[in-house]
Amino acid sequence: MAQIAPVHPSEDAQHWTAWVDQPDPRRILSEVDPEIYQAIELERHRQSDGIELIASENYVFPAVLAAAGSVLTNKYAEGYPGRRYYGGCQYVDVAERIAIERAKQLFGAEHANVQPH
Repeated sequence: MAQIAPVHPSEDAQHWTAWVDQPDPRRILSEVDPEIYQAIELERHRQSDGIELIASENYVFPAVLAAAGSVLTNKYAEGYPGRRYYGGCQYVDVAERIAIERAKQLFGAEHANVQPH
């Protein structure tokens, strides 16, 4: 089983924030937790070797995977753009407003809610 080193508050913060800027999250995962990395790689191969006829399990466009795995997921952004319950959501608001405008244009709608819940 992979050993995960404990995080100590006294350690250099730049060391930990540097992970945010890494260009290849798969490489990082392979180093930090090779067992989980292996499970993910096996699933990736399973998906690439067959055809899935369940729409919700179809291939995700790589740009969508990149966005879903981005630093935006680090931010708790309850509420709506410009009316969040917590501060520091200005860039989440930008992304959500872009998604709203794109959904409105795509569906010819006056309003759109792109939140999953």
